[in-house]
Amino acid sequence: MRNVPDSEVIKFCHKHGWMLVTRDREMKNLHREDIRRSEVAILATAHNSAKDQGEWVAAIVNLKGRILREFRKRERPWFAVFSRESNITSIETIK
Repeated sequence: MRNVPDSEVIKFCHKHGWMLVTRDREMKNLHREDIRRSEVAILATAHNSAKDQGEWVAAIVNLKGRILREFRKRERPWFAVFSRESNITSIETIK
């Protein structure tokens, strides 16, 4: 698998109207200008040290209703962080 720069992934998700799910919580700081120039919604894990990726999948499944509401109603671009305990710990509209 080839490495794709984060800025290209952000643009791709924006172009297709997709939510970007990442383990890179620092994406918000590293690519703030790229995010600001898009209408992307980004959902990041609280940290990327979980040994069992199934924990993150389970958290997303448990948060599905809230994630969909935010995706449909919140002004974009936005960046949210979620925990393995199925909590959205922060959500920020990027301006």
